[in-house]
Amino acid sequence: MIFISRLAVKGYELLRKRCSILLKCLFKFGQHINKKHFISNSVNIFKSMKKLLIGILVCLGTSCKTENEALFYSIVNENFLNFTDTVAYRYNTFFPPPPNDTTIKLPVSKKKLPVLVSTDFENPETMLKGLLIEIEDNKLTEFKELVTAKKGVDFKSIDLSKITNVGNYVLGPKKQDDIIGEITFMEPFISIDKAIILMSISSSPKVGRTIAFFMRKINDKWVINNTIVLERW
Repeated sequence: MIFISRLAVKGYELLRKRCSILLKCLFKFGQHINKKHFISNSVNIFKSMKKLLIGILVCLGTSCKTENEALFYSIVNENFLNFTDTVAYRYNTFFPPPPNDTTIKLPVSKKKLPVLVSTDFENPETMLKGLLIEIEDNKLTEFKELVTAKKGVDFKSIDLSKITNVGNYVLGPKKQDDIIGEITFMEPFISIDKAIILMSISSSPKVGRTIAFFMRKINDKWVINNTIVLERW
């Protein structure tokens, strides 16, 4: 996104210089014709070109945002069940207690399991220091630029209707008595072929994880390259 923005600015500057050169040439030519009429027409032409260039920049910005948003939903839809696992199908919770001799395994449920999902991205600022340390320790340095260059997203809210590949889970923004857990997305870091998805997944206020999923796009599919738990409670 940052690269495209810089490219757009450079393109604007180049076109502006070309227009300036063109106008100088036209002014020289205009010395041989009605100067007042020529200057008036030239100014109108320049204003029209300026509006056109501004429109191009706005379109580029909108295109970046749209593409950025589409990438996020593509990643989540292709991997939601990998992010959450399906253990809740059997235990009605994201994080069941450790198994023992008295543990009763329930049959795999086909019923819909409600999950509370925040529609606002949480600020990842408090996790960045630990995230960068984990990137270095796990030799994931190719993902470091995503964080240091702040390749985040331009949209601030999540449209849950666009997250559709969720198996037996039902995502909702309002708390219900029978929810099996909660999910909060932190603002992700996304490029065209790499991404870091940060999620807090909890089964209760006392049991949960904040997890970083390091994603790669391989053969047009988003796959998990590495998973790191940043926080447990």
